[in-house]
Amino acid sequence: MIPYDLQATSVAERWGTGAYPRLSALLAAPVTVAGALSPWAGAALAAPLGGYPALFLVLAATSLVAAVLAARAGAVQWAGRTPQPR
Repeated sequence: MIPYDLQATSVAERWGTGAYPRLSALLAAPVTVAGALSPWAGAALAAPLGGYPALFLVLAATSLVAAVLAARAGAVQWAGRTPQPR
């Protein structure tokens, strides 16, 4: 896990400070859009699913599948390799 104080500088260190504003906006845009649309999507999905308890079960199952896929992708990516410091 990367310490929080290093995460803020990773974009600038990798691509330079001149491109930081544009890259930071590109990285933040999907999270911002998802945060803006999620209340509407939750309300729109609650009715067809029969209420919020069923919606939360669907969200929990989706999160579990995503976590398993992410863990498997990470295991495949790092299989047989040791990360090297830069």
